[in-house]
Amino acid sequence: MPVFPSLEWCRAVESAVLKDPALPAAARDWGGVTVGVIIGKGDGLSKDWCLFVKPHPTELRLEQLRICEDEDDLELEEPDYLFRVPFGICKQVLRKQLDPLDVLRKGQIRVEGDMKKLMSYQAKYRPIGETAMEKIETVF
Repeated sequence: MPVFPSLEWCRAVESAVLKDPALPAAARDWGGVTVGVIIGKGDGLSKDWCLFVKPHPTELRLEQLRICEDEDDLELEEPDYLFRVPFGICKQVLRKQLDPLDVLRKGQIRVEGDMKKLMSYQAKYRPIGETAMEKIETVF
């Protein structure tokens, strides 16, 4: 059981997602869009945890999955989307105690990037992430 947040947990999610038969269509649509995630300290997390994800533009794999030293290090990557999420909210979303869209609508998650495009991706491909998450036992 991988601990969240950790590179091991991210690799487990990556592995589960790559097995999803819906992934090829999602990957073609998503393209090379990069994502940064800052999980804010608190609720048991001693410091902010920052991740940069870059999918390969033509193959069904990640080109880069990197834990960044801090927010500044992450921002140097200039991700297309940057998510800022408190650790407590992450835990509740992963435990299915909160709906990610409700959290976003309520402003509990901050997102930088093209929201219209992000919402269209979410509408089409949310099941891929949900299916992957069901296959992973997460420890906090």
